[in-house]
Amino acid sequence: MNTQKSKPLIEALRFHADGASKTALKSLISDRRVSVDGKVVTKPMQEISEGQKIIILPKEKKAGPNIKIFYDDSHLTVVYKPENLLSVDQDLGGHVSLHSYLKNYYKQKITPVHRLDRGTSGVLVFAKSEKAKEGLKSLFYDHDIIREYIGIVLGSIPLDKGRWVDHLEEDDRGQVHVTPPNENSKEAITCYEVLDRNETHTLVRFKLETGRKHQIRVQANSRGFPLVGDEIYGRNKHRRMLLHAEKLEFKHPITGKEMKFHAPLPPSFKV
Repeated sequence: MNTQKSKPLIEALRFHADGASKTALKSLISDRRVSVDGKVVTKPMQEISEGQKIIILPKEKKAGPNIKIFYDDSHLTVVYKPENLLSVDQDLGGHVSLHSYLKNYYKQKITPVHRLDRGTSGVLVFAKSEKAKEGLKSLFYDHDIIREYIGIVLGSIPLDKGRWVDHLEEDDRGQVHVTPPNENSKEAITCYEVLDRNETHTLVRFKLETGRKHQIRVQANSRGFPLVGDEIYGRNKHRRMLLHAEKLEFKHPITGKEMKFHAPLPPSFKV
């Protein structure tokens, strides 16, 4: 028989937020600001055993609609980019960008060091100092950075794992194509792992070894497995493109500290 004492989370929280009302404690839980043994808990009546570690997380910072700030210091910021938002401003105008939101939020120079396509959600890092910008660019150039994506493609990929190696070339319209190696092409390497599949769709984890423009989209489509919602390469419509930058890991260019970020799939990420 289990004799370990337990109590509902909302009661256990009273020892961590002395004086807070029951309503305030419920708000902490519903706002996903309470973790138990390292995992966020969202049910006020969940039983908590004696000895479990409860932490009240700091209030989440936002730089704009659905733009979460994962990390921030004087050299860089790591943020969540929602789908259907440009990473940076375009000359054509007419669309606000994540970059413009951040410049307005920080009131200082912010430099993008990589991008996500407008339809792609997930983790992005921006530099806030010149030294960090150069350091981050070196990490990307040397491929000393881990980037993993989750995507849903049309069709059933037959192999559970694989490695795609191609040469890509951008045309005058800004579209990218698989091409034989030539002086204008760049090698693109993507590793993939099938997470789930059925007769019509495959859920895939992609890990980039290189970071070319539209790399995953072009390589997947060239093999007959276009990303759901990719209107340019796959020519199929959906409420959003089902590609998500789930993981970003790198060494801080100034401090050398290991930085690891994970962005859970948003609710909109479904067929």
